[in-house]
Amino acid sequence: MKKEIKVKLNGFSGQYENPSDYLKKYFPIKVFNDNFNVKFVNNLDEAEIIFESTVRSSDYKFLNEKKKKVIIISGEDLFKERDVFNLIESVVHKLGFKEEKWKIMDKIDSVLPKFVSSIPIIYFFPKFLKYVKKISRGEIKNAYALVQNDMNGENIFILPCFFHTLYYDLPKLIKNNNKKIQDRKKFCAFIVSSNSSRERVHFFKKLSKYKRVDSYGKVQNNMGNQLFKSNWNTNNEVYKNYKFVIGFENNFAKEYISEKAQVPMLSGAIPIYRGAPNIHEYFNTKSFINYDDYGSDDKVIKKIIELDQDDEKYLKMANEPWFVDNKIPKIFKEKEMELIKFYKKILES
Repeated sequence: MKKEIKVKLNGFSGQYENPSDYLKKYFPIKVFNDNFNVKFVNNLDEAEIIFESTVRSSDYKFLNEKKKKVIIISGEDLFKERDVFNLIESVVHKLGFKEEKWKIMDKIDSVLPKFVSSIPIIYFFPKFLKYVKKISRGEIKNAYALVQNDMNGENIFILPCFFHTLYYDLPKLIKNNNKKIQDRKKFCAFIVSSNSSRERVHFFKKLSKYKRVDSYGKVQNNMGNQLFKSNWNTNNEVYKNYKFVIGFENNFAKEYISEKAQVPMLSGAIPIYRGAPNIHEYFNTKSFINYDDYGSDDKVIKKIIELDQDDEKYLKMANEPWFVDNKIPKIFKEKEMELIKFYKKILES
């Protein structure tokens, strides 16, 4: 019988309430539990393995304790820089303008010159980034990290964010039936609750000049009481009524792939995607509008208008399989097997 391993999930919250919920859906934890003899514990002192969340964690005191091994999981782009605009947004939020923040920031964005607002200030996760760099250099012997960024290091494993909670939904993306244009009565949806990436807001405004884009999030909301939080599991209920969905990442970097493409796919809408330049390694770029294939807002919008006004062309793209040859690419299973090897290396070290 395999040796029992005591595991603590530290700093995770929100989407799942307890370890049993994570085991059903959350890829990094489920893979570990499925392949090793795991006992979840509530006490950090009792744990042998600590899975640490990037966002919630503020306590890294276990990183240098030899009896414990820490696996830090990142769901964001580590190298996303905060700029003057982001700094102003933080100040507005702290001043108490939480409900009006998005309107205030939109006004500031319209009057503040881009060359000023884009001046870099500090990395998005400065403390976490410092530790990850140390981990990648092997300076913290008992610490490991699952990151989205394309970076080197023996104790680093690259895992795109959409793997975390959407990996087990991949079979749902195998296409069996042709779409009908009547199924898509509305034009385009947009759900964003952060001003931090202005490129997607600017694109929303440009596309809206052609035809109304329904915005359900806090940013640019034009749906009144129909306010939706950006949620991976419920957005497809909104998207299933639309022909297109704007899905821009909050930063554009290799391997940084969140839910922005896959959730619209699950609903049957065509994603308008801008983000990771290697998205083609995972999905068939003929099945959606990949910004990098066009290179500018104007060219992308021209393509959208072309598809919107020509049912035959729209259906040709809409009926393309999400995966090349309508088969889940080997890279997905390879990533899972590589992650198991990575975990084994951690336990054997």
